[in-house]
Amino acid sequence: MSNRKSARKKKGIAKATSAPAGKGSMLNRRNLIKGAVVVAGGGFAIAGIQAYDENNRVLHDLTVVGNGVPSVVQIHDPGCRLCRRLKGATEKALEDIDGINYRLADITTPEGKAIQDRFGVPHVTLLYFDGEGRHLHTTNGTLSAEEVARNIRDTLK
Repeated sequence: MSNRKSARKKKGIAKATSAPAGKGSMLNRRNLIKGAVVVAGGGFAIAGIQAYDENNRVLHDLTVVGNGVPSVVQIHDPGCRLCRRLKGATEKALEDIDGINYRLADITTPEGKAIQDRFGVPHVTLLYFDGEGRHLHTTNGTLSAEEVARNIRDTLK
């Protein structure tokens, strides 16, 4: 041992060392990749929420009734499983039918409740309107996608 090393030991002076990358350092490749994945995942989550909100806003926009395009309005309670089933069947039916506005009158909102009260119908109901906004037909209860499609074709096409 040299005199210099022994002097350091006696004085308690430690030689400065750096931790190898990836071992003791927080700023290493693995942590950078993890951070990038978290940031990207957060971005996708935010984009997904934003798309969901926009779709929800469009689905609940009842001002399109009477805008020149026939409309189907579902009297809908989001907490009702039969309403959710009817919504799924209606969306499936409309996959093959163009030129129809589909909207939800959510009865838990003032606007949706006003539509329900205006037509005096229960939830799990579809209201069919022509392009001028005239009410043509009503169906109550859960329907299959085929039944909804038949009602749309018979009433609105």
